Amino acid sequence: EMKAQKNAGKPAPIDPNSIPPLSADVMSDLTDAFNYYDKANSGFISLQQFKSILHNFGFHRTTKKDMDEELRRHDIDLTKKFSFDFETTKNVVAYRLTKGGGREEEAKDCYKLFDKREKSFINSHDIKSQVGKYLEFQVTDSEIAELIEFSDLGNMGQISMRDFVKFYNSSTWDK
Repeated sequence: EMKAQKNAGKPAPIDPNSIPPLSADVMSDLTDAFNYYDKANSGFISLQQFKSILHNFGFHRTTKKDMDEELRRHDIDLTKKFSFDFETTKNVVAYRLTKGGGREEEAKDCYKLFDKREKSFINSHDIKSQVGKYLEFQVTDSEIAELIEFSDLGNMGQISMRDFVKFYNSSTWDK
């Protein structure tokens, strides 16, 4: 009973076993990022390097207060911890991307790249006019049409942000 009162108002700690696994490509990117900083192969990175990885994997829009709160839920106190292993880094990133809304924010940011005039929908012209700026390879009209076909849940020939976010976070995207 005492313990329940002590933790009243505090969010529950995050159980690392409840965090879904990262997709193979994100895991590969995270491993590369961790190894980039862990030049000595010690298995640990510094606090600044840890924060840099978090920034690149979904924490860039998080306030310091929200970030500290989420890290506390991972049992990480930044005032006492100065190095981080890969497992801890992976758990924090995986939680952010799978449960913490990170994928949804990433999808919305991506959508906004195409919806320059904020019309609340994008069409093949919007995609075609922007995609060349962000990709190093050519995307064909038929590939753009296929993207719209998969994402356009209303069959209107255009994609709403809601439909884009659903598509972005679906298993179709990872294939």
